[in-house]
Amino acid sequence: MNPIRFLVLVCLLLWFDILFAQKDYVIEGKVSGVADGAMVVLQKQKHAGGFYSIDTAQTLDRRFRFAIRTNEPDLYRIQADNRARDFIWDGNLTLTGANLASAQLAGSKLTEEWERYKEQYTTPLVMRLVLITSQLDAARAAGDTALHKSLADSMDVVSKQTNAQAVTHAKDYIFKNPSSFLSLWLLSGIWSRIGEDERKACKKAIAQDPLLRKHSLYDKLGLPEKEKTDNDKNWINKPSPRITGTDMNGNPFDSESIQGNLYVVLDFWGTWCGPCIKSIPQLQALHKQYQAKNVQFVSIAYEKKGSEDKWREAVEKHGMDWTQLYQEQEDKSPASPVSSYSVRLFPTFVVINPKGRIVYRATDISQLTTFLAKEVK
Repeated sequence: MNPIRFLVLVCLLLWFDILFAQKDYVIEGKVSGVADGAMVVLQKQKHAGGFYSIDTAQTLDRRFRFAIRTNEPDLYRIQADNRARDFIWDGNLTLTGANLASAQLAGSKLTEEWERYKEQYTTPLVMRLVLITSQLDAARAAGDTALHKSLADSMDVVSKQTNAQAVTHAKDYIFKNPSSFLSLWLLSGIWSRIGEDERKACKKAIAQDPLLRKHSLYDKLGLPEKEKTDNDKNWINKPSPRITGTDMNGNPFDSESIQGNLYVVLDFWGTWCGPCIKSIPQLQALHKQYQAKNVQFVSIAYEKKGSEDKWREAVEKHGMDWTQLYQEQEDKSPASPVSSYSVRLFPTFVVINPKGRIVYRATDISQLTTFLAKEVK
């Protein structure tokens, strides 16, 4: 190879390696309205919509701290005391104020960009709807049916207008700012509301930026919803991936050795996961109910490196007296339990029948209770 071409290639590879390398980010908060010892939940937006919990922390001196390792910005949410604050995590951040909703966030240029966008485009549209809603409530309270009907008709018209205007604002922003993550996020929000030609044009504009083209959200644009969400139903009737390891008591575990006679309930959880901890009492009740009915429960904790003592303490504290396995979050091998089952949400519950087939998979323990009542006699 020509030495100059080789040098250029090496430089390009180094540039891409630096560009897409994972970064460690921290957010530190002090919110006077959140009590000491309160549980603060960190959530991340699902690309299909909604949020899922990824970490929890307790406040000390009204302070809390979260850390992530990522190679791309994304939308996150912090919740505490029935209040929430959404933000784009793109650096080391601080959050200070009287409550989460109004606290000042510093360090995120993308969040500042998003706030400006909302102030200029989103808030005026929302306020139009809020005004009509308040007028509707007043007309209903006054018993003025004629005015209420007229306002309801107006609401339908205004809703359609604001929706169309929101789409127009988003498209305009995308074409004016094609290298911004906010543009990619806006496109994902309006994707289902624009035509095929508009989708192609917007995606083509964004594709010019190598960072956005590498973003996981870009890859999911245009995928069917079931592919985008890694739908749990896609797992039904598929052979269960093998799980091997050592349980909390040092005994070897192999999922294949218990197939053929038992149903197996897998519980993917973490000590950091608020919803996981909340589900433990119901899981205990199910274990007590079904342990004599050829059902084996296996919990797999997904923990940060060095958290084994914390995991053991949590298992003992909550009386989880069934098989307990441990996987470090740094273990990304395809054969690891979390990877082989493509677990993205916590908790996730999986039921395997005696033939080794997956017959149930979901995140709601109430649904698990209903399923077991029907499946296991």
